[in-house]
Amino acid sequence: MSRFKNITGADVVQKGLKGLPLKMAEEIAAAINKGGQELRDRAKQLAPARRHSGELRRSIEVRDLAFRRVAATKKFGVSKRVGVIVGVFPNQNGGKAYYARYVEFGTAPHAIGRGIHPGATARPFLFPAYWSLRKRIRGRINRATRKAAKATFRGG
Repeated sequence: MSRFKNITGADVVQKGLKGLPLKMAEEIAAAINKGGQELRDRAKQLAPARRHSGELRRSIEVRDLAFRRVAATKKFGVSKRVGVIVGVFPNQNGGKAYYARYVEFGTAPHAIGRGIHPGATARPFLFPAYWSLRKRIRGRINRATRKAAKATFRGG
């Protein structure tokens, strides 16, 4: 503060800057989590389902990610989880869809046992879900960042 004695309101700005990273991390984490849940729901809608099993759809989940927690702690003094992963995971709901990548990207013809498998065409579900929601998710994160910055400097 001694450097900025002669500047009116410098103490308010410095106080606001100290609280900014934590407030932003909280707001951004909430926005990212909501975006991840939307993305999961859209991917489940788009995922092809077999008649009876539904394994692939059950395996699509949102998981928390300690997103560069150490780097954030060192740089900003923040130890808040910011980030999620949306993907296909073996889960407690009975989903074991190890084959999700083959569905998403397809396969080339290949040998199996005594014959040749003709390959499978791609039936993407995760990337189209992302591409359809990316602007909405980015916008939500940008709004959360602006909201946190405004609230910090307003004193709220």
